[in-house]
Amino acid sequence: IADNVSEISSYGLESELYYNYQNLSNYLNFSYQKSTTFQDDPIKGKLVLDTRLYPTYMVKFGSNFRVPEWFLNLNLEGKYITSRIASDNNIRSNDPANLKEYSLSPYFLLDFTISSDNLNFISNHETKLTFKVANLLDQKYFFPGFKDYDIPALDRSFLLKVTQQF
Repeated sequence: IADNVSEISSYGLESELYYNYQNLSNYLNFSYQKSTTFQDDPIKGKLVLDTRLYPTYMVKFGSNFRVPEWFLNLNLEGKYITSRIASDNNIRSNDPANLKEYSLSPYFLLDFTISSDNLNFISNHETKLTFKVANLLDQKYFFPGFKDYDIPALDRSFLLKVTQQF
């Protein structure tokens, strides 16, 4: 019989607003998550602690503009992620005497995408060309890691994709 490694209690809320008018669509998404874990301490008894690794708040928004006469879609998307507590393993490595926890900084990302819309190089088979600049502002941020190492995220990156339907 398998047992979970730890007991976690979670609750949260997610909401989204969406607006569409002619060739412009916009959205705003908000999420809240509160997760706690329980730990036995020989002196203090049962402790209720915030879970590590996960952000409490996330906000995501975007706007998409279609330009049908040019067969184009333009998209701008942003997201804000609040700070996250580092893993237990990294906290022990960072400050083994005091076990002082630390958090990874919050961050804001902005992505821009331009893509074709309703383009047919082959009759009745859509061809989609997409060019995306991810992390447009070149933010430096990290994901919680393990073994003394928090994982660096990608710097600004450029992606080109071609998709042909048959």
